[in-house]
Amino acid sequence: MFIKNMNEIFFLVDEHRIVVAASNMAMDLFGFSVGEDANVRIDEFLPRVYLDAIFRRTMEDDIKKMKLTFPVKNINGREVLLETRFNWYRTSGRSLLSLTCRDINEYMNTISDLSEREDRYRTIFHESPLGFIYINSDGIITDCNSAFLSIFGLDKSDVMNICLAEDNDLKIYNRFNKAAMDAVVGVNSRHEAQFQSADGKNNGWVRVSFSPVISDNNAFLGAVGIVEDITEAKQAVEKISFVSSHDALTGLYNRHLCEESLVNLDRKENLPLGIIYADLNCLKLANDAFGHHEGDVLLTSAANILRENAGKSDMIFRWGGDEFIMLLPNTDKESVEERVNGINRMCHSWKGTGLVRPSMALGCSVKNFADTPISEVISEAEDTMYSNKLRDGRPTRLRILGALEAQMHGMMNGAVSNRCRRMIMWGDWITENIKIDCDSYILRLLCRYHDVGLLACAEELEVIRGNPSNERIATPLQHMAVGYRIARCIAEIAPVADQILSHHEWWDGMGYPNQQRGNDIPIASRIVSIFDSIEGMLSLNSSSSRMPLDNVLDSIEACAGKRFDPFIVQQVVSKLRDEPPKFALSPED
Repeated sequence: MFIKNMNEIFFLVDEHRIVVAASNMAMDLFGFSVGEDANVRIDEFLPRVYLDAIFRRTMEDDIKKMKLTFPVKNINGREVLLETRFNWYRTSGRSLLSLTCRDINEYMNTISDLSEREDRYRTIFHESPLGFIYINSDGIITDCNSAFLSIFGLDKSDVMNICLAEDNDLKIYNRFNKAAMDAVVGVNSRHEAQFQSADGKNNGWVRVSFSPVISDNNAFLGAVGIVEDITEAKQAVEKISFVSSHDALTGLYNRHLCEESLVNLDRKENLPLGIIYADLNCLKLANDAFGHHEGDVLLTSAANILRENAGKSDMIFRWGGDEFIMLLPNTDKESVEERVNGINRMCHSWKGTGLVRPSMALGCSVKNFADTPISEVISEAEDTMYSNKLRDGRPTRLRILGALEAQMHGMMNGAVSNRCRRMIMWGDWITENIKIDCDSYILRLLCRYHDVGLLACAEELEVIRGNPSNERIATPLQHMAVGYRIARCIAEIAPVADQILSHHEWWDGMGYPNQQRGNDIPIASRIVSIFDSIEGMLSLNSSSSRMPLDNVLDSIEACAGKRFDPFIVQQVVSKLRDEPPKFALSPED
């Protein structure tokens, strides 16, 4: 009865392997009973191979400490894993073997589950793109993964067994020790900060969170840290922030931020608050004549000039297409005017890139009293700017025109300058010697600026140096259209814009760019076309030997009625053959 009521799976077996007694748990497991007439053998339930080994060992060795684990099938056919201990008894002339079994299915499932969880944890810990580090209860680093080492540029030997509670050489992250030790004392921490790699070559941003590891009975086991490199994300956010507040071309603040800044700066502590309103001159000239790339260069140059003249606390904004605003907190009227003068001086002495010299119309005002609306101060600066633009418009245009002319004259080591000078002499000569119904002022202006478009088309100089009689058809050229656009943008030469466009048209309508014919071509353009070709053969001739004037005139006559106005050619050639001016005989004069 004692054995039967045991709270274990228990068998008592004789030397013939007959079950002498068994616990109810054993009989229930395998569905059998033990009685006087029962003759149940133990190897009906347990694997024979294990029993054979046990019975052999019982005759030789003590098997009290032997423990075997093997699978069996219960009454329902389900596999059960039994952990079995054995003991051998000799009593009343009989030898008995006891088998004490324990169903370890649940235990083994638990072990398997724990193992699976451990494998999963190990995989997450070591293979995650996030950096992991583990610190034990003494504050010593006991493990970290490859991502952690990669982020900070470390080897595992650099961090293992370092105690964060003591001074150490782990200086990669200025808040690392404090955050980790907070976790050691049970405080969660999460923050972002900059870091520097161990070799000092790379730096960036990390997001770090440290958490204590607590057992089920509230014992502190250590702390785990998760480190994420957020450098790219941080840079992306900064880029978005920059784009939303800056002008993409100039890098200055944009209008949206200007409106916000006006609200933020419009406070008593920023008074006096200076405002400079700038309008870039000739942006249309740069865009229309030379293309938007040249306009971008001009805008960038203007932005750089404003930066060079700004104080540390000043803010510069691109207010519109060609307008800029500079806000100067804690700046009095005198200092604001000094900034304006500095901007003007730098514009006048500019030696940067670009075909159009930067020039700005500037106006300024200062808010001295808190109750003055900021909008009135801006309007005052803008009105002053427009007043200055009107007053200085002509001198500004002349400076810009002069700069363009100087660049043109410098082409071909000064040869173009000599040619322009001689073209003016030809214009004066024809006014004095030939009776042609042509405005002398227009003719002289055209002689001076007809080739201004070569600034953007320097390669076309080679074309206009040749003998016109060698050309059967007009060569498509662009410098006339560029010169036309330049002239349209500058009032002082605007009267000859159409004539600049037409000075490569041909009398027979085969010229360029609009195939004008005969008297439809402006008369000043017809005249300049003749002398432009004369000078192309004289002063710009690519040949090492100078072409004699008679040969030049022969070539001009050969093109009469085709390329040139025959009536003007007849008068010009006749006069030149009879009384050639001195400068026509010497290209150097």
